[in-house]
Amino acid sequence: MSLSLADISVAYGRKPVLDGIDLAHVAPGSVVGLLGANGAGKSTLLRALAGLLPARGWAKVGGRAELDGLDLLRAPAAHRLRQVGYLPQSLPQASPLLAYEAVLGALRATRPDLGPAAAEAAIETVFAELGLHGLALSRMGQLSGGQRQMVGLAQVLVRQPRLLLLDEPTSALDLRWQLAVLGCVAQLAQRQRAIALIAIHDINLAARFCTRLVILGQAGIIADGSPGQALSPDILHRAYGIHGRVESCSLGFPMVLADSAAERRFP
Repeated sequence: MSLSLADISVAYGRKPVLDGIDLAHVAPGSVVGLLGANGAGKSTLLRALAGLLPARGWAKVGGRAELDGLDLLRAPAAHRLRQVGYLPQSLPQASPLLAYEAVLGALRATRPDLGPAAAEAAIETVFAELGLHGLALSRMGQLSGGQRQMVGLAQVLVRQPRLLLLDEPTSALDLRWQLAVLGCVAQLAQRQRAIALIAIHDINLAARFCTRLVILGQAGIIADGSPGQALSPDILHRAYGIHGRVESCSLGFPMVLADSAAERRFP
């Protein structure tokens, strides 16, 4: 199994957001970090791959995205749902449902083939992996934003999709849970031979847990490679408009140090 993108373009009405995005052979077990400044198109790319944009009418999507031969942009919704799990930036609703019920409902909606025993086992596994047993019987309306984000992630992971599309999965989490979540996603991708595409703003977290970084800019992809290959002072300047350095921490991971914002002139 592999994922490849060819000439992906997205426009909202007459405004192009992505133009000519190509990704060659994303291998099973890969965790790909999508980086870039606000407005670079990270969330748009994930929504396009999840099949959410064409339904809006005013969004036009072109190109080809293949997951082991399945064209994600043109596959029937039911077929795509079996293969793709999408976590949006927005948090799950603060409803009266128990956290367990919210995850069970998501599983039943997307995997009707699973019987009660198999569904219960899948939920037990994902709650254990994410450390959520203590929240299982809490109502969604009583949970913090970070806790609801964790339940939203459980709703995606419990389905065991082949492709994970995670849009800022750590945005509402404290540092401990950020590390736990990204570590869990990396382990699941390896164990289940799945692929994870993660839109994320924290460059150092991405460099720690992602096997590949794709950095988007106004002109498309600015850099694509391992963290050590994709990060450089020049890339940081082009992607984010900053003066920065890339050094190695004591464990050997690249670490970005932002020194100052570069001067920008606006019309």
